[in-house]
Amino acid sequence: ALVTPLREANLAAEVLAQAAHARDSAEIALRESQAYLLLAQEAGGVGVWQWVPKTNKVAWSDEMHRIYGLPPGTAKRRDQWIDMVHPDDRADAVALRDAAFSARMPFEHEFRIVRPDGTVRWIAARGRAEIGRDGEVTIAVGVNVDVTERHLAAERQLLLMREVDHRARNVLAVVQSLVRITSSDDPLTFADTLQGRVAALARAHGLLSQDRWTGSWLREVIEKEFEVYQGSGRIVTEGPAVWLHAGAVQPLSMVVHELATNAAKYGALAAPDGKIRVSWQVDSAVGGPLHLTWLERGGPTVAGPPERKGFGSTLIAATVHGQLGGEVVKQWEAQGVRCALSIAGDLFRAVPSSTETGAAVRAEHGAPGQAALHGRRVLVAEDDAILALDLSQRLHQLGCVVVGPAMTLPEARRLAEAEPLDAAVLDLNLRGENSVPLAEFLERRGVPVIHVTGYTRTPPADQGTRLLLHKPVRPGDLEAALRKIIVVETDLESRPDMDPGQPYRASAR
Repeated sequence: ALVTPLREANLAAEVLAQAAHARDSAEIALRESQAYLLLAQEAGGVGVWQWVPKTNKVAWSDEMHRIYGLPPGTAKRRDQWIDMVHPDDRADAVALRDAAFSARMPFEHEFRIVRPDGTVRWIAARGRAEIGRDGEVTIAVGVNVDVTERHLAAERQLLLMREVDHRARNVLAVVQSLVRITSSDDPLTFADTLQGRVAALARAHGLLSQDRWTGSWLREVIEKEFEVYQGSGRIVTEGPAVWLHAGAVQPLSMVVHELATNAAKYGALAAPDGKIRVSWQVDSAVGGPLHLTWLERGGPTVAGPPERKGFGSTLIAATVHGQLGGEVVKQWEAQGVRCALSIAGDLFRAVPSSTETGAAVRAEHGAPGQAALHGRRVLVAEDDAILALDLSQRLHQLGCVVVGPAMTLPEARRLAEAEPLDAAVLDLNLRGENSVPLAEFLERRGVPVIHVTGYTRTPPADQGTRLLLHKPVRPGDLEAALRKIIVVETDLESRPDMDPGQPYRASAR
């Protein structure tokens, strides 16, 4: 008689135990799913909110607080959100959200907020409300995402489009003016002169476009006009690193072109042994001008100033005075022409630590000087075979020993761990994988890194400082970058002014 109740008790206990186990498992699963959800929200930058109109209370996720620049748990009432919406966007944001609630429709809207520290951010908001039987909102839920970078990118794109439109119209006007003011009784001479001036204009715009219309390096502007003479030892350029603002690049290119054209016709470049030295220095006074000297030697003997002032001289004077805000003085010495001109201080930026001491020596002899890089072991990581071969060939020409090239991140990591290295040249994106972690690993081992990228926008500024080269890598920039990161105190031929890319902060995100 006692067996049956005992069995029933055991069975009940077993059922209770199973129920407790199931409850515990469900609670564990719930906690895990909530943790995964929070992790996903944090990783995606998604803030979640909830609002109960009856009490006017809100509940924000930690990520929502972070987006708004608030400590977790401090958002309590809807009024706090309204107060943080930008004053210019506040009325529309509140009206659109309330209208969507009243219409029982989901809403989607973008607006600006002002964080407690004063920074302005763009927010993309989505949400919906639950409506009770009385037609009133019982609860509203939604998400917020910070889309500031997208808005900034759109603004930059718009500015760039306007700038390109402006420059296109301007260059057409300049070409039209060149056609009108270029004079010659000989059609062939007219065509040749006009072609040269338009080509100089095109070279200036090429320099501007490769640096995203921000400006160009003074040395590049000058040397671009003498590409045909490169390596001949006839052109010597020397001076500190100077960055020309965009408004000075085209005018100076035209001035250098006119000087070079006259030298080719009547001056130093008209004789086989003639040479031109272009040097510059920045005035020591704050905001002072840049002084540039053009000196010709080894050409025909100069008897004195020409009897008639040519259009080229008129163009040089008008350009220096009108667009470069400077002065120009031309002297006809017996050994050759000397031209001194200045550029206003607000049209350039000097880089004090980047003075070239060996550039004149290298230009004089026409040799690149590879001693400092000879034998240096450089890791190359690039996922495009042609680009990898090109980088490797350039490094070989500089006397470097190429390690790799590696075309995947794991292969690059294996080489980085196994090989002694002096430097590394890494594609920022290797088959979809970011190479920043590898760069950080190398830097911890004392190996300096150059990043190469096809992206036009510099990565976000929050991790590791290293040099950045944009594809296609311009001639000389790879050498210049290597000489910046491989410090050799006795090397007098470094090329830091060639702008291998300003140091930047690369991000692994």
